[in-house]
Amino acid sequence: MTYGITSNGFNLKRQPIIQAEMEQDFRDTFGDVDTSPESVIGQLIGIFSKPHTDVWEQMENVYLQQSPVNAEGLNLDYLLALNGLRRLASLSTIVYVGLAGTPGAIIPQDTIVSSTTEGDTFTQNVDVTITDQNQILLYVRVDQAVDGATYTININATPYTIAAPPATTVEIIAGLLTDEINADLGADVIATLSGDSVKLETKSASFNTTLTGDMTYFTPAIYQSTEKGEILAITNTLTVIDTPTTGLDEVRNFEEGVKGRGVEEDPEARIRREQSLQILGAGTLPAMVARVQRDITGVTTVRGFENREDYTVDGREPHSFELVIVGGDNQEIADLIWEIKPAGIQTIGNVNGGAGIEIIDGNSDSQFMHFSRPIDQYAHIQAILSIYDEETFPIDGIIQVEQAILDYGNEFTIGLDILPQRFLVPIFTVPGIESAVVSVDATPAPGDAPVYQTTPFEIDETEIAVFAASRITVTIAP
Repeated sequence: MTYGITSNGFNLKRQPIIQAEMEQDFRDTFGDVDTSPESVIGQLIGIFSKPHTDVWEQMENVYLQQSPVNAEGLNLDYLLALNGLRRLASLSTIVYVGLAGTPGAIIPQDTIVSSTTEGDTFTQNVDVTITDQNQILLYVRVDQAVDGATYTININATPYTIAAPPATTVEIIAGLLTDEINADLGADVIATLSGDSVKLETKSASFNTTLTGDMTYFTPAIYQSTEKGEILAITNTLTVIDTPTTGLDEVRNFEEGVKGRGVEEDPEARIRREQSLQILGAGTLPAMVARVQRDITGVTTVRGFENREDYTVDGREPHSFELVIVGGDNQEIADLIWEIKPAGIQTIGNVNGGAGIEIIDGNSDSQFMHFSRPIDQYAHIQAILSIYDEETFPIDGIIQVEQAILDYGNEFTIGLDILPQRFLVPIFTVPGIESAVVSVDATPAPGDAPVYQTTPFEIDETEIAVFAASRITVTIAP
């Protein structure tokens, strides 16, 4: 039999074969000698055959490391390089944090804020001046609701005014202001409602604002998590100022942050390498997904959907496609989609309230590229444990189970359903558990009360389940 590299792959010579060959060599050289395992020669053969076996196993490993399917670690990095790729590095979570305080105050970079729920810290990356002038993004919060009072947001000298109705709330006033601005098709900004606040975002050039009424503006600043990885920045939770700064009175993230990621694992790198080979077919859906994943810094996940029919399917217009993207800069993504999309095919998505991101084409005309950000569904997990008497349940067993559930949940990707039985696998990594009953739910807002169910909770293909320790409950059955 042929050993080593063959037309069928690598055929490993194992230790019994090596020992048999050595025994035959001894007999060919010294005659009919005793090579039984109990004999001196047999013992020597056993000793000598071990390093030979190790060498063969290492040769097999070297052979396998040339295959993307088997390569690991640095060896996989070398193979990625052959395709012009490199392993995706870990990324920090990026989030817009609104800064309120003394107009004109300069808030220096490295100012630190933290989350009230998760405790994670975030750092400002550049100096930011608190102002409502020459902005491309601004947040306006309604501070107090007064029936009959007038509230006005002036945008580039155009007033948008509403009178508060009876029994009003700050949310109602914010909603009325949002509608008033968006009703003006010629407005320089798009308004988006966020609870008690209005997000103002430019359509083209920067804008100036002034406020009349009990409202506060927040100047946006980009913050990134101190630790890299899938750090959560849930809406309205970054409100703690860890670095006291003159002129800075209040901070708040009015939007969810874009989650970072850990260093790309080997299985992910293999999949991305395979996808990259499809890039030559630039207009195909897999190729576009691969290009966005590869070429846009900060992108962690991309899913693509298309409708080839002459009628609307799953809410997607005829002959259109939708890319659902986690991470990356909106403008960079829009520019790339315009570059790689097929001619005459519509793009659709929810980014910028469905309005899309403007690009300027080769004819100096304005075009709007659409894509989607996944809609967060905040997962709630409840596990009731029964303890196994013949094993020791750790003193911190409940904490370990909660962490195991959280670690598993943080691996969820876009469109992955929440299956209660799947959580039994991480739960049973903790000893001393006889059985567990897992119930799940997901809510549109993190603070919503869950309605638990023991059946799977379906996550839509454009949604993603978001997990947090504060929404995981583990108890021991009485």
